[in-house]
Formats: sequence, structure tokens, C-alpha cells
Amino acid sequence: MELCLFLDYDGTLAPIVKDPWKAVLPEETRRVVKGIAQTPGVRVVIISGRALADIKKRVGLKRVIYVGNHGFEMQGPGISFKFPLTGRTKADLAALLKELKQDLAGMKGVLIENKGVTVSIHYRNAPPGQIRKIHSLIAARTATYVAAARIRVNRGKKVFELLPPVEWHKGMAVRFIMESLAGARGARSVRWLPVYIGDDTTDENAFKTIGKKGVTVVVGKKRDTHAQYCVRNTGEVLHLLKVLKESVI
Repeated sequence: MELCLFLDYDGTLAPIVKDPWKAVLPEETRRVVKGIAQTPGVRVVIISGRALADIKKRVGLKRVIYVGNHGFEMQGPGISFKFPLTGRTKADLAALLKELKQDLAGMKGVLIENKGVTVSIHYRNAPPGQIRKIHSLIAARTATYVAAARIRVNRGKKVFELLPPVEWHKGMAVRFIMESLAGARGARSVRWLPVYIGDDTTDENAFKTIGKKGVTVVVGKKRDTHAQYCVRNTGEVLHLLKVLKESVI
């Protein structure tokens, strides 16, 4: 049996910070992940809502499969994928991006991130008294698009994600990668065990997809989750990775 280790970035490998641009991967964590990725019979997948180019730059490791934009972009050994967007979806995302910048221009602590395939609206630094208004403005602006099935809206930790209107998410990305690995080596000759560690609501689709076929770990306070196990923070994730590294080398 060979191991496929899926790791979320923000809140799993890197601590959550107020400014998402300052979310840095600790060097000790990088060294441990690098050691695991260099182990024969192991594949490491970094899976994130960040843009593909962004997550590759922040992690900076070779022999790793990178998944960006919640699975809409993937790149790594034996993997190259970008979900094809229709012209209409591109136009809708561009229009929403422009409109939301205008709607939220006066809101302190709001950061709108254009990730090409998706759009993120971060509000972690917004004053508590403005949170409800921010939610209302985003809901009002996106309502028509969502009702017409032209855009999907996901909510994560202090962030709204505007996504193409297709059934594609981190769980689908996990399935795509597992099938690609099995196909590359022969589905009957190699059995891959998926292990997934993530902290956000967007990771729940991956937990659900893997189910009892692998090992799933949620990071943070205990909550309703499809994950089998729970660790409290990124420090405990690092400890878990060290144990895993010792067991596979």
C-alpha cells in the first residue's frame, strides 16, 4: 500500500493570520513535509483555496502535487489540470468582481482577491459591527447570479468564495488525483491510502469523499464534521506529520 497525503495550507500547515498575504509556512513544517515528499511510495498533495501560482510559491517544494482554487487548478508530477471556464462564467466573475469592489469600497478590513478562476472576499479584519452589513451586501449582489445558477458562493473562515456554477470542489480534486495515481501505476497493482488534513468547511467535501477509504483529520475546535479525527492546531499538525514521517521512512 502506498500513501497519498493531502494537506490544506491556511490553518493546517500555516497558522491563520489577520492578513492572508502574511500566512507563512514555518521552516520546520516545510522540512518535515519535504522529507515526507521525498519518501518512496508517498505522494504529497498541497490543496488550497489559494490560486495555484500563489500556493506553489508559498510552499516551494518539488515532487509535490499542488491543487489551487479548491481544485479548479492542479499541477505536479503526473498531474496537469485546469477546469475550463465558459465565456459566460468568466464574464460573470469579472462583473461581480467590479460590482463588489464598488459595494464594499467603504468597508474597513475587507480584502477582495481575484484568483482568476475564483474570487475571494476576506473580512477577517473587518470591525465586528460591520460583519452583518458585509454579509448582506455580498448576499444582495450575488443573489441573482446564484438563483440563475451562474455562480456558486461558498463560505469559509471569514471569507466568501465566488466559484463557477459546477459541481467541483476539494472532494472532486481528491477523487481526480486518486484516480490519476491508480491509472498511472495500474489500479490492481497498487493500492493508495488517502490521508487528508484540513481545517476549513471547504475541506468537508474531501472528508466526505474519502470516508472510510482513508484517514481524515480536522484541525481546530471540535465541530460537526465528516472527519474521523481531530487535532487542535497547526502545532499538533506538525507533531502528527513528524510521527508520520518517522513511520514511513
